[in-house]
Amino acid sequence: MPCDDVCVYCVSCIKSMHIGGKNPRHLIDLLMGESTEPQISDTIKWHEQLQDYIEEH
Repeated sequence: MPCDDVCVYCVSCIKSMHIGGKNPRHLIDLLMGESTEPQISDTIKWHEQLQDYIEEH
């Protein structure tokens, strides 16, 4: 991909673009003037965090 900034619409895409060395920008963040933070990039930790959220809700 020739550009560094990539517009995405899902959390997995944010993480994938970050891991691939790109600057992910989530659509909602763009609309709200916020930065997009990839947060956890480790897939095991991410799945643990996601599972914790699912169990809590």
